[in-house]
Amino acid sequence: MSLTPFFRIMVDPSFEEQTHTECEMRGDYYFASLHFVPLQTTGAKTFGLPEYISGLALMVLAWTIADAKYHFRLDVAPFNARLITYAVVVAVGAATLLTDVWRAQGWCVIEAAGSPFTPVTWQAILAAVFIGAFICWAAIAFFIPAKFHRGNAVRYVSAMAKATLRGNSLDLAVIADELAAAAYGLVKHATNRDFRRVPLESQPYEPSEVERCANSILSMIGDRRLCRAMVASSPRTALFLFQEIKEQKRFDIEVGTFASNFVGAAIANKDSFIYHETTPWYWSGFLGMTQPVVKAMFADYELVSGVDKLFYVDHQEMGKWDTEHWSVYFKAMQITVADFIAKGNYRERTTINRAIGKLGDVTRYAYRINGIDSQEALSDT
Repeated sequence: MSLTPFFRIMVDPSFEEQTHTECEMRGDYYFASLHFVPLQTTGAKTFGLPEYISGLALMVLAWTIADAKYHFRLDVAPFNARLITYAVVVAVGAATLLTDVWRAQGWCVIEAAGSPFTPVTWQAILAAVFIGAFICWAAIAFFIPAKFHRGNAVRYVSAMAKATLRGNSLDLAVIADELAAAAYGLVKHATNRDFRRVPLESQPYEPSEVERCANSILSMIGDRRLCRAMVASSPRTALFLFQEIKEQKRFDIEVGTFASNFVGAAIANKDSFIYHETTPWYWSGFLGMTQPVVKAMFADYELVSGVDKLFYVDHQEMGKWDTEHWSVYFKAMQITVADFIAKGNYRERTTINRAIGKLGDVTRYAYRINGIDSQEALSDT
């Protein structure tokens, strides 16, 4: 750093007055020890209002084309991604507009010699914040699966409740597929299904917020409309859920209603996985050989006995079954019985007895074979 100006002031005090006069002629001025200079109207420009508007148009287009899957992921994010993105976009837009006006008017800015903070770096910061907000939004919506954990438990329940109450079949199909990523967290945090039935004063502890949310979601997925959508579009969700129940040994969580309605929906839909996987492999191919979903649900007697409602399908649904429906029902039961016999635990056979008891229901509607509509009509003949 040159010391010439300092020595000139010491030798000739009029030098400082001369310097201030030259600054004033250029439009500069001093306030205390700060030196303000006009912003150059022809300086370098990297991010301005035109670039902002172009980027905003692309962002709005991405927001518009996002379907139920991406909206659901944003809903279950640990933070309000929509609100934060909106606030960042508004703030960057206001700062960009103000920067362009400041430049056009040539208003003064602080001159800090040697500082890396220049008009160009300021525009770069605005651009980085703007792009960062969009990247964060896109990462949540398009790349991060909708997992369930402590950070988003309440938001997950709210999103599930909203979708279930709306009941749109397309939305339910998307959410049924997204639930596959939440299987681990739901099984991990859910409590014993009998916990809520214990009087409050005798409970060993008060369930945490994430536990209550996990219980609520497991109850919500028992909705028949959601079960039908899951059977049709995402049986892998049931595969992941039952695999987690088996691996974590959580047979006592509240999935009985879901298991019952899911099996009923699978049997009612003759194009579902349960028909393909129980068909001989030389007709069904890979699924007939591996049977991924069927084995995850029925090939472990401990799981079937713990869940307790896999074979407990609604009687009204069973009343609509024909021979093909009953055939696949007993094929699934055969898989469970085979594991029951292999393990040799013949003391605990309540589930097997209940399932075998359904054999009597097959003959209940035998009168329909002759085209008779009701048992009353049968007695009249």
